[in-house]
Amino acid sequence: MPIESKKQSKAKSDWMRDNSKVYGVRVMINTERDLYDFLQRQTVPAATVIKQALREYMTNHPAE
Repeated sequence: MPIESKKQSKAKSDWMRDNSKVYGVRVMINTERDLYDFLQRQTVPAATVIKQALREYMTNHPAE
């Protein structure tokens, strides 16, 4: 559903602020080539791959 007004835009930005968190990850092409190449080969967005990897890690490494 496209945003049609400033009111809708503010409502969406307020919702995003209250319900999400942005984390940034920088992958260095020269020193982390394995990560870069792996993410480049994926058919889904890098964010999806990273989330799947974190969930797998959480399953295999439960918090102490």
